[in-house]
Amino acid sequence: MIEFLQEQAQDLTSELEDAYAYIEYLQEHPMPPDVLNKPVGNEEDQEEIEGASDHDSEHEDSEPET
Repeated sequence: MIEFLQEQAQDLTSELEDAYAYIEYLQEHPMPPDVLNKPVGNEEDQEEIEGASDHDSEHEDSEPET
């Protein structure tokens, strides 16, 4: 049991060291402003999501009231 926990602690320490190294890399190599302002998803996905919500609201109106 103790060996298992020690192994987990070593794995987490390794992941933490990798995270610190990545943070240090990002601090040394900042991203240009145009990359930071670029949207992550494309516009077509956003339109589809908007269309789905509009579609849902259309069906709410068509349901008969009891």
